[in-house]
Formats: sequence, structure tokens, C-alpha cells
Amino acid sequence: MNWQKRLFHIGLLITALIIPTLSQASKKDPLAVLTTRIPLARQNGRYQFKLYASNGTPPFTWTVSGLAGSGLQAHSDGTISGIARTLGTYNLTVEVTDSSVPPKKAQSLLDLAVYDRGLRGAIPQYFFGLHVHNTQTDWPSVSSQVNPFGLVRLWDDGVAWAQIQKNQGGPDWTLLDKYTKLAQANGIGVLYEVSSTPTWASSDPGDTSCKYEPGSCDAPADWQTFDDFVTALVSRYTATGVQTGCPTTDPQCHGIIRNYELWNEPFVVREWNPAQKKYNYDPVLTMGGFVKMTQDGQRIIKSIDPRALVDSPSGDFQFFSKYWATPGAVMNFDRVDLHAYPVTQNHQSLYPVPEGMINQTRLVVDLMATYHITSPLMNTEGSWWHFTPPTQDAQAAYAARYVLLEVAMRMKKSFWDAWTGMAPLYNPNNDPGELTAGGAGYQEVAAWLLGANMQSSGCLDKSGNFQPNIYECTGWNGTYVVNLSRRQGYRGQAVWYLKTTDGVGVDWNATSSYKVPPGFTQYVDLNGNVHPISQSHMMVGASPILLQNKSVAGQEVNWPLGGPKANGPNGGRPRVFGP
Repeated sequence: MNWQKRLFHIGLLITALIIPTLSQASKKDPLAVLTTRIPLARQNGRYQFKLYASNGTPPFTWTVSGLAGSGLQAHSDGTISGIARTLGTYNLTVEVTDSSVPPKKAQSLLDLAVYDRGLRGAIPQYFFGLHVHNTQTDWPSVSSQVNPFGLVRLWDDGVAWAQIQKNQGGPDWTLLDKYTKLAQANGIGVLYEVSSTPTWASSDPGDTSCKYEPGSCDAPADWQTFDDFVTALVSRYTATGVQTGCPTTDPQCHGIIRNYELWNEPFVVREWNPAQKKYNYDPVLTMGGFVKMTQDGQRIIKSIDPRALVDSPSGDFQFFSKYWATPGAVMNFDRVDLHAYPVTQNHQSLYPVPEGMINQTRLVVDLMATYHITSPLMNTEGSWWHFTPPTQDAQAAYAARYVLLEVAMRMKKSFWDAWTGMAPLYNPNNDPGELTAGGAGYQEVAAWLLGANMQSSGCLDKSGNFQPNIYECTGWNGTYVVNLSRRQGYRGQAVWYLKTTDGVGVDWNATSSYKVPPGFTQYVDLNGNVHPISQSHMMVGASPILLQNKSVAGQEVNWPLGGPKANGPNGGRPRVFGP
């Protein structure tokens, strides 16, 4: 695949997150621009973002050039604000001066992209989320700053409750501060996972069946320890008022956590023991204890930070069936969170393809209707896991279809697991690092979706007619369709074909004839190549294509291929950002 075509580097923040730039600075550490990417701006939307510096002597004075024609203004405190007017990518030169004597200066080159915000309900950059699991190594240095990702989920990265508070003393916030400060400096939202009981606080500290450490999958011996931790956590990272330990002049000095998920995968017995010693090994009583945890968590978080979003545990149909049947269960989470690895037996997936998400999600949607729960859905973790598709084209197709199906099922947000390592989107082993095949497929479809509206989704029925309910597409084999729209009469249709055979598996090379609906004149493949449509029928296969009635003018054709060098946390070293 031509992975360099329209490459817009989707992992800039994530790379920044793993660089240990926030370790205690010595006097020799130079002043630097901590911000290494600027969030995208929506055309005709209000915009505000603040640049951040590291080291040096505050207060800082900023100058920014390169915004002419954008509609945005830069201020001496490092704030860029206003209403973005003109589509395109703006190459900015930013300079910060500190208050030392004599004053020190640092400079960086950053990109700010203005994209077509679309109609109400259009897909924003905050739909796209990532996991990072490594804070020290295996990450490239970085340079270009445009990418669609707006969220990072912190799990399996050393900042769970059991890892932050290893003993009865106060929590050690050092590592979490690194993540949250870098996220704040780069315009990225943080989802924090409230999970994993420390051994010292566990009601069964000898339970070695737990995944992370003894007793971590059991309830606390005293729920007050949980309440105290959540209180300290939210007080430190609240977006409301002054954070604990911060001056009124810098009220969010630790960075901000706006999203909380109350426990990771409690349907996995090694994450949450379903019959615990504390509750006389009674599953019903144990679920009652879990309900108390969610009640306490929601109450404490909302009381300290009313702006925060509190999500359900990352559950599945079996878990939620028991949870919502338990008296006192929370019915008004801000989002109901799922994990959609469409590859495991307990998730009812016969084949390692993303379409396996449809039935498992449908079961939860139907269950929510039974309990009159109207919270939006969110997938906070998913990928092909350890079931790597057999070829690079298949990996690109999988990632592309995965993202399209997340939109088709109207997920509020979607987090891919992970950036490197398992099901990677980026390969840091080369110098510079590069997109994987999965990353290339993901980045291309992200360009199709950002700023677009999903109008309908479904599959073709046995007669070849479009059936516009994605949750009825549970027969595996067939042609899948996601209809998109944009302003100025744009229509797009993402189409692909899936074929599986009992006892054989997935046929990644299968194709099927597709009747082109009226009005479509061209299509885009996963390489970003545009082809004319000259016949009434065309062949579609495992790799999605995007049918269009006209080209998209705007951000998709303006992503920079290269990147400037930045005098940022790496001290001016050229930095090559991944997707």
C-alpha cells in the first residue's frame, strides 16, 4: 500500500506522552516548547487552546506567527483563540520567552489545521482515541503535528489505583502527572480507569487468582479506602475550581481528567472476582458490592467535578444483565462502555473479523432498551487483539472496517488498542518510525469520517437491497454499507464485502458484484487513490472503498506529508511523528 499518500501523522500526542520530558528538571534543562501538536480547529467554530512550555522561569511570554487568514488570534500568554474561518493547514512559528535574567527563549514550528466542521452531529476529532502502554521505550522521536486523535485512555500503563497507592500512605501521582500534563499541553482528553484494588486495601489480599497483584480483583476490606482514593484523584485533576496543590493563578496545574470509567472488564474473573470472600463467596452479594462501588464513584466524582463524565464499567451483555438486575445499580451513566474485541469465544464471535462486534453490541443495546437506559455507547478498548490478519492488506482492511463499524453502530467514541505492541498502528523499529498496514488503513478511513455525518448503515439483504439497520447484519457474509454526508450536498458511501466459510475461516480475497447507486461518480480506495466510476456495477472486497458524488474540498487534501523540526522536549532533535 502507498502508506505515505496523504499521511497526516495520527500519533503525535501519543509519542509525546511516552517521552519522559516531565521528570524532575535540573538547572541545566533548557527552556523548551512542551506543546508538540495543536488540536484541529473546526471551521466556523469557537476555538481556544493554550501553548505550554517546560523548564525555564515563569511567567512566560509568547509570540506566534503564521495565523494570517485563519480567523484566529494569538495572545502573549500563549492562548490561540477565536473563530476559525478558512480551511487549510497553517504553519506556525511559536516562540516563548521566560522571566529569567537574562531571559531565555525557545522556538518551535507547529501545524494548525482547520477542517470542515460539517453539520450538527458530525464526527469530531474526539471520536478517535488510542491506548498507550509504554512510557519509556520503543517510541520514535517526532516532528509533524497534524492528526485526528483527541483522546487517550490510561490503562495497563502504570497508573491504576494499585500502582499509584502501593501502601497505606498517600498516592504517588508522579507518573499520572506526566500523562495529564502532556495531554493538557497537546490538547488531548484523558479517560482514566478507576480499577484494581491495592493488595494492602484488599478484602482478600491472598487472592492470587487476580491478574495484576494479589487481591486486586477483590473489593476493598473497607470501602472508605476506595472513596478516599477517588476523592484525592478527582480533587487533583478536576476541571472545576482549583485543584489540590495548585495556586489560583494556575488552577489546573496538574492537568485535567474529564472522563472516568468505573472498573475495567469486570466480566473477566481475574479483573473482578464474581464470588468474593468478603461476601461469603455469594455472587449476588458480590455484585451488590460492585454496585456500591459504582454508586460511590459516580457520587464522589460528580460532587467534586460536575463537568466530569462518569462511564459505566467496560462490560458485556452477561455482565450488564447481572449488574442492572441488582438493586441500586446506576442507570444514568454518562456513557455505557463496551470492549469490542471481536475475536474471543466469550464475545460470541465465530471469526476474527470486526463484524463480530455487531451481535455483541446488539445484545447490549437490546438490554439497555429493556431497562430504559438511554446513555450513548462508547467502545473504550478494541482491535484484532492477538488474531493478526494474515496479510498487510488484510490488516489495513480490518482496521478500516473496525472504525467504520464503530461509526455505523453510533459509538460516541472509539479507542484502538494499541499504538504499538499488540495490534499496532505504528512501527517504531525503523528510523524514522512508520505506519503499519493497520495504521495506514485507519488513517485513510479517519480522513473519510472526520467532519462527516453518518446517515445510515446496514447491509444488503438476500435480494440485493440495502437494509438500513446495522444490528440486523448478523449473518456474517455479505456486503456492508455506511452512508455519509457533508455540507454542500456531498454524499459518500463506504462499502465492503465479507465472506466466511465454516471450518475454513475468512476469505480475505473474496469479492462480490455491487450495483452502484445513482449519483456516485468516483470512489476512493484505502491507498487514497481516486478512481472514476464508469459502469453500473463494480466489484467490492474485504478492503472498504468510498463511493462519492464529488470530491471533498478541505482538510482531507491538505494534510502535510512532512514535518518541521521542533525545539521541543527533545531539545531540537528532528522528530518524525507516526500516523
